[in-house]
Amino acid sequence: MTQHTWDAIVIGAGAAGLSAAQTLGRSLRKTLVLDAGDPRNRFTAHVHNVLGLDGKTPEELGELGRAEAARYGVEFRSGVVETVAETPGGLRVTLVGDAGEVLDTRTLIVATGVTDVLPEIPGLAERWGQSVLHCPYCHGWEVRGRRIGVVTTSPMGMHQAKLLRCSAPDLASSMPRPLAGSRRAE
Repeated sequence: MTQHTWDAIVIGAGAAGLSAAQTLGRSLRKTLVLDAGDPRNRFTAHVHNVLGLDGKTPEELGELGRAEAARYGVEFRSGVVETVAETPGGLRVTLVGDAGEVLDTRTLIVATGVTDVLPEIPGLAERWGQSVLHCPYCHGWEVRGRRIGVVTTSPMGMHQAKLLRCSAPDLASSMPRPLAGSRRAE
């Protein structure tokens, strides 16, 4: 059993999880951040579109975020959540491991982000985050004006390709255009 109940447990120590944790700490909430240590951005050299921190490495961003949140009493623990169950007072979080540590909390924030499932294309995984990129907002500036290709595995892939028109004008000319007189669905 746990010795106390956390006001909040945040699962994930990426930018969203650390931001939530800092806000909770500043609100005098007893907060614990659980993190498995494998952020989505670990494959890229630099983080962009984080105001005041543009160009930092993922490690630097994480260190800065942890230090800021820690100033407000937020605690950190390495761990992976196995189960979450409701209790009369909130939630019970059980961690993976031999001990199966149990933590009680009033609130749970899941900020684990996205896991990329890459198509089986030779060389793609080795280039992921370097020359194979996933976000037009995070990486569009770095590939601006270059000839780029889009690998799509779902209908949303075409939407993402359209977002690259500003960065890669050649891409736009190869995109299907609506027929004259057709209307876009709003």
